Amino acid sequence: MKRRDFIKTSALAGSSLLIPELFARTGKHALLNESKEKVLVIVQWSGGNDGLNTIVPFRNDIYYKLRPKISIKREELILLHQDAGMHPKLAPLQELLENGEMAIIQNVGYPEPDRSHFRSMDIWQSASKSNEYLDTGWIGRMLDFGGTSSDAIEIDDTLSLAMKGEIKKGLALRNLQQASALSKIGMHHCEDAGTHVHDQVSYLRMTLQEATQGIQYLSQVSKKHHTTYLYPNSPFAKELKSVANLIHSGAKTTVYYLTLSGFDTHAFQPLTQNNLFNIYAQAILAFRNDLKSVNRWKDVAVFTFSEFGRRVRENAGKGTDHGTAGVSFVMGGSLLKGGLYGGMPDLTNLIDDDLRHAIDFRQIYASLLEEWLQVESSPILRQNFEKLKLF
Repeated sequence: MKRRDFIKTSALAGSSLLIPELFARTGKHALLNESKEKVLVIVQWSGGNDGLNTIVPFRNDIYYKLRPKISIKREELILLHQDAGMHPKLAPLQELLENGEMAIIQNVGYPEPDRSHFRSMDIWQSASKSNEYLDTGWIGRMLDFGGTSSDAIEIDDTLSLAMKGEIKKGLALRNLQQASALSKIGMHHCEDAGTHVHDQVSYLRMTLQEATQGIQYLSQVSKKHHTTYLYPNSPFAKELKSVANLIHSGAKTTVYYLTLSGFDTHAFQPLTQNNLFNIYAQAILAFRNDLKSVNRWKDVAVFTFSEFGRRVRENAGKGTDHGTAGVSFVMGGSLLKGGLYGGMPDLTNLIDDDLRHAIDFRQIYASLLEEWLQVESSPILRQNFEKLKLF
């Protein structure tokens, strides 16, 4: 095998296509919902989204005092109730709000918050405490407790910590056709290489065999349906369209994981947030309408989060610096109740000029696992958390 091809296929097997026991089930011990009807789509806002300019406390004078340049005027907002309004670029989601299909969860964070992008994201993805370090993620541990790697797909080139379990891992791929072609190349080289006694070569061959089987399965399933619904022309919208195609086609996947990057708004925040929210809201609306047209929206929940919020006070660059508590969204056709959860941020009771969290993010995970996916949450989250009663 040529060194270049070996590197390609090694990366294929080692990072994004580890699919041991792809179609094996753990029988009566499985924790995952065997009906395969419920789907969870996770959207990560990478960079640390500013929650205060997402859901704006427009009646609070402190908000305008501390943000003279980047605050949003009341008349520009989408009014939620007498004290709060939503960012104007999220207007496409207003229909979901009015129909009870969108829950806005405020003041989300965790004790002893970390303002580092990498560390805070690790905490969110691993569902760890701020003072502990885990090498497994909450979705990956769900797979360990009774799933298979095909139950969780990340639309990316590499697999995030959230999708890595102790025994099993999710599947990362951005383009099914390219992944299919690359896995075939890897298998061809492994077959030509003959029998090896070296553990690493044997392992590579085994994982490539399993990867090829899984990728070919997903590639075939994806051909069963090509949605004709018109999506916006953005990479994020195209990724959601790919997810919709797999849902339409009956793929036996429970979790889809996507990332929208660019929320590290240290400077020129209004322009950046306007652009990102426009991309996000237009794509989510298309995704929702597409699934609703075939009566699948009731089977889908979309969870959006960011690793932290931003500082209450704006900086000199018309932006905000790393903060703590933020805002998350949960959307779907089967919510018990939409609207605001967690109350309004208390701008008079800060910690080091940052917002105090009122809802632990793992409470949202517990709700998504138990109320939506019907999976026991305590073994995955490693303790019991109060659920939010979203579903």
